Amino acid sequence: MAGCLLAQRVWKRLTGDRGREVWEAQRRYAADLADALEGMATLIDAGAAEAMRRRLLAAADGIRAATTRHLRVSLASYLLTTLAAGVASAGAVALLAGAARPAAGIVAAFVVLETFRAFTDLRNLWHEVFYGVMALRGVFALLDRSPVAQDRPGTSTDSGEIGAAPQIRCEGVRYGYAPESGEGGSLALDGIDLDIPAGVTTALVGASGSGKSTLARLLQRHDDRYEGRILLDGVELRDLPLAAVRSAVGVVDQDVFLFDESVAANITLGRPGARREELERVVAAACLDDVVAELPAGLDTGVGRRGGRLSGGQRQRVATARALLRDAPCSSSTRPPPASTGCARPGSPLR
Repeated sequence: MAGCLLAQRVWKRLTGDRGREVWEAQRRYAADLADALEGMATLIDAGAAEAMRRRLLAAADGIRAATTRHLRVSLASYLLTTLAAGVASAGAVALLAGAARPAAGIVAAFVVLETFRAFTDLRNLWHEVFYGVMALRGVFALLDRSPVAQDRPGTSTDSGEIGAAPQIRCEGVRYGYAPESGEGGSLALDGIDLDIPAGVTTALVGASGSGKSTLARLLQRHDDRYEGRILLDGVELRDLPLAAVRSAVGVVDQDVFLFDESVAANITLGRPGARREELERVVAAACLDDVVAELPAGLDTGVGRRGGRLSGGQRQRVATARALLRDAPCSSSTRPPPASTGCARPGSPLR
C-alpha cells in the first residue's frame, strides 16, 4: 500500500512538472508572437525582423520539446492502464477457462475491459482538467496581486473635493521603477519639489529619461508607491478617491492608444453622451477638422486596430480632442500641444 501511494505521488509530481513546462512554453511563444505582430514596423526599421523570426522559431521548438516530454509521460500512463486491463482480462479468462467454462471466460474478459474503459476515460479527462488547472494558476496569481493604486481604507467618495482648476504641489517626491523588489531600482524621480498655481499652463522640460512622463503617471495615480507628497488643492493625492482623481485629470499620452472604432467613438471615450456640436468644437480645437474632412465617412470613419489608418500626428490630435472633450480640471500631456505641429487655434493647448 505504501509503495502504491509513493508511486502515485511521484507520478503526480512528474506529470505536473511536464504540464507546467508545456504551459510556460506556450506562454512565452504567445508573448513573443504578440510583440512581433504589434511591433512589426519597429522590427523592420531596426533590422531586427530576422532575429525575431529566429526567436519565434526557437519558442515554437520549445513548445514541441515540452509537448514531446509531456506526451511520453501520457503514453506511459496509457500503456500502464492498457497493460493492467490486459493482464486482468487474461487472468479472468485463464481462471474461468481452467474451470472448463470458456464462454464464461470470454464474458469475463469483456466485463473486465469495459470496467477499465471507465478508468481510461477518467485518465483522459484528468489530462484535460490538468491543463485547465495550469492555466488557472496564472489567473489566480494575477488576481492575488494587489493593485499598485487603490483607495485607502475609509476613503469615501465625498472625502476631499477637487476644484475646477486645482493647485498642484509636489514635496520631495521620489520614485523608482523597481519598487516591488525593495532594492536595486533605478530612481526616475529623486526629491522633486514643484508648485503649479491654479489655472496656469506649465511646461516641464528636460532630457529624455528625466522623469517628465513618470511625474504625469503619478499625477494620474497609476502607481501610489512613491515617497514624499503630491497634493491637489492641499490634499494628498493618495487620500483622495481614486475615481475622483482620474476623472479630474485629462491625459494626452506620449504613446496614444486608439481602439478599433470610429474617430467619434475614440474622442467620446470619456464622455459617451457628448453632443455632436461639442464633438465638432473639440475636433476644430485639436486641429483635426481638416483630417476628418478628408476621411471617407468623416467622424464615423473607423481608425483600424490601434489607429493604424491614421498617422502618428493624427492619432495625437485625436487624443488631444478626447482630452479637451472631457474638460477635466487638470490636463496632462507628455507631448507638446497641437500648436507645435503647425496648428495654433484658441482653446487647443491643454491646461
